[in-house]
Amino acid sequence: MRILIVEDDERIAKPLAEDLKHQYHIVDIASDGIEGWSQATTISYDLILLDLMLPLLDGINLSKRLEGV
Repeated sequence: MRILIVEDDERIAKPLAEDLKHQYHIVDIASDGIEGWSQATTISYDLILLDLMLPLLDGINLSKRLEGV
């Protein structure tokens, strides 16, 4: 399974990504909403774990944008 973690707090994103990698998932991390948008629209993900309070583009608006894709 390919997973995108959109989280600006490295202390949350990195351990979560490592745990998922140990379960044999492919994991990418985006540190803000714009980067998350870019990755989510260029790569096909099975799951996106999305923080609500993100810099540049918050999680709610990113989710709304992704609905139309």
